[in-house]
Amino acid sequence: MPVVNKEVFSTDETLWVQPEGPGTDFQIMGDCYTIGATTEPQGDLTPHFCRDLTKGAGNFKISKQTRGTPGSITFQLEAPKYRMNNLLRTLTCPFDLQAVVKPCGNQTTRTGWEQIDHYRNVEVVSRGKGASASRQEEVRVLLTADASATNFEELRGITFARQGQAEIVAANSITVCDTPKCADDCGAYSPGCQTIIVVHDRQAAAAARINRTVDGGTTWVLTLGPFLAAEDISDVVCDEDRIIIADMTDNAALPPQIAYSANIAVPVWTLVAMPAPAVNGGLEDLFKLDTRHLWACGNTGYIYFCDDWGLTWATQDAGVASGGNGLNAIMMVNEFVGYAVGAADTVVKTVDGGGTWAAATATGSGAALNTVYAINEDIVYAGSANGQLRVSFDGAVTWAQVRFQGDGVGNVRWVEFYDQEFGYMIHDDATPDGLLFRSTDGGATWEVQTTPANDGLNRLVICDPNNVFVAGENVAAGGPLAFIGEATG
Repeated sequence: MPVVNKEVFSTDETLWVQPEGPGTDFQIMGDCYTIGATTEPQGDLTPHFCRDLTKGAGNFKISKQTRGTPGSITFQLEAPKYRMNNLLRTLTCPFDLQAVVKPCGNQTTRTGWEQIDHYRNVEVVSRGKGASASRQEEVRVLLTADASATNFEELRGITFARQGQAEIVAANSITVCDTPKCADDCGAYSPGCQTIIVVHDRQAAAAARINRTVDGGTTWVLTLGPFLAAEDISDVVCDEDRIIIADMTDNAALPPQIAYSANIAVPVWTLVAMPAPAVNGGLEDLFKLDTRHLWACGNTGYIYFCDDWGLTWATQDAGVASGGNGLNAIMMVNEFVGYAVGAADTVVKTVDGGGTWAAATATGSGAALNTVYAINEDIVYAGSANGQLRVSFDGAVTWAQVRFQGDGVGNVRWVEFYDQEFGYMIHDDATPDGLLFRSTDGGATWEVQTTPANDGLNRLVICDPNNVFVAGENVAAGGPLAFIGEATG
């Protein structure tokens, strides 16, 4: 929902509060609630001095400046005192707050917003009440609440466009290798999300290829992967120093395959000797928590673990937890708690870093699960092959269905969150045409985005709340060419 760049006035904004936590509804605060000026500390700069010998004795120069720890974001909420409902008095637990910019239409709904200022993990630190019992003049009695927040995000409307590149076969997965950084002794400035890797199916008699950009998607370069010509690449993880890919193809008598390269620009591949499982199969998903904690899962239900950035892998579960059902996706919240999902509505969970995996409650979709994302240890989303999005708020003990436009048919291919509130989802309808959805309330509601023509979408990666890259099937129109697109605002 891109809009013309124009000024925002205070009357364009309405305050909404989420008192019950991520994944629950935002409530409008009312006609007369206001928010004061917001202070967002960045950390004080401390100069470090050395003598400036070129200017003579008693002169100094700044050799370096170091930044201190940023303080809390602060602001004040204000509202009239009511006889019955004083919402500011009831906000005693941490909550999230949104100032929703919607200058046109009914402001009591959040649909059709143009911009959102989101305050994360808000807590009231002091309360006040204006002058009352006046003997001079009649004045409105006001309640105030001084509040602090841990984060502030500005959410904007996005435009989704397909990017130009040369690969003709399906793009199976996509990931980002770099993060934002300031210019310093270690390198030049970068806004981040510049080095992006996409992996593909095999192309006829040629090996599956890897697509790479180092300029945020302006140009793409193709290189051959290390696997055989009959093998597809399922997934990829990376940082600025290493890329790791997984082989999707079941090679009968051969164990699953993983390969890594320490050179992203000109890959030199090393094939990793994976543990030989009792039942061989391909790998469907890789998950990187950090370079010491990597997981992989496959179509035989096996789960593998690596603690040395891709060099060696060990079997954590030999398909026992899944009952032999294939696993399509795996996601760890931290080094202890994680989930994997797969065929026949299978959900498995670990609470000890994979030392043990155990079956958890099925989502109730009655179909294969394609994707899983855990916002925290308890709030888990899973998407199914019959177009359902399911959520659990108690760590996969019970599940509920999340409604969205077009649900119940096709495939929920992927769901991913930037943080506890901002998420994106891919839903392929029965055609299949892929649609990109966005949530601004932890997954409670989803808004469909205007999506370029495609023949199905597979994966996405989030750069920030207003920037996401998407990979998908090859599109006949204007091609055939693999789908790589960017949604940005």
